[in-house]
Amino acid sequence: MAISEDISFIDQTGSTMLFYTPVCISTQKTALQCAEANIFKLPFALYTLDQKQGRGQQNRTWISEPGQNLALTFAAQLKKSDNLVQLNKALSLACLNCIHILGAEDAKIKWPNDIRVNEAKLAGILMESSPLKNETLVLCGIGVNVNQTHFSGMDQKAASVGQITGKNLSIAEVALLYCRELDKALTDFKNSAPGVDERFNSNLEGLGENWTVQTNTGETFTAELLGSDEFGRVKLRFNHNQTDAFHHGTIRLTQKI
Repeated sequence: MAISEDISFIDQTGSTMLFYTPVCISTQKTALQCAEANIFKLPFALYTLDQKQGRGQQNRTWISEPGQNLALTFAAQLKKSDNLVQLNKALSLACLNCIHILGAEDAKIKWPNDIRVNEAKLAGILMESSPLKNETLVLCGIGVNVNQTHFSGMDQKAASVGQITGKNLSIAEVALLYCRELDKALTDFKNSAPGVDERFNSNLEGLGENWTVQTNTGETFTAELLGSDEFGRVKLRFNHNQTDAFHHGTIRLTQKI
């Protein structure tokens, strides 16, 4: 695979180069191929306006109208000893900051890392990792509803930044904004910048409120959201002041009460 008319260099911000491809199966798959083949220097970001088989958390399909939204993967190489939970939080905060900069200032993070306004999903994040030489390759896949106005076939309420702000946004400029903020977050992470856990929890949707919670076996219960711990688990209070922490994939916060 080589840089061709299908993948174009756009710009560089900090240490991260931004590339564009008009259409691809998945930015995660394409970025993985580029990283494994050493096509681009890490870190880099790759975006498209037409992703044919986007994925969200737990292999859910990411449905996006071609030409209206942003699909981007940020690829970085880390040490095996690096804390990926903290990186996930740092990158989630960077994505939230982008949404705020674009004008959706009321957006919050729905645990573990969706971005929502008024319970409508604006953006989703999928972080994956794999071995790369003697280190770890991290792929942070991001889907952002930018200008789409009609949503169908969704299993949850969705909205776009354009709908919230009343603006038609340049997706190329949005991609460059994400590239810049993700680069900053990666630099801060490598420099062990403090306060990530506190900032992540202070930006959680429904913190201190009661939620309906569904387990991976289909059971439901009600619990108060207390935050996220240093392992990325969600902390809940239920059953007359009993508290516990749950890993992503074992439970899902379904609705605020």
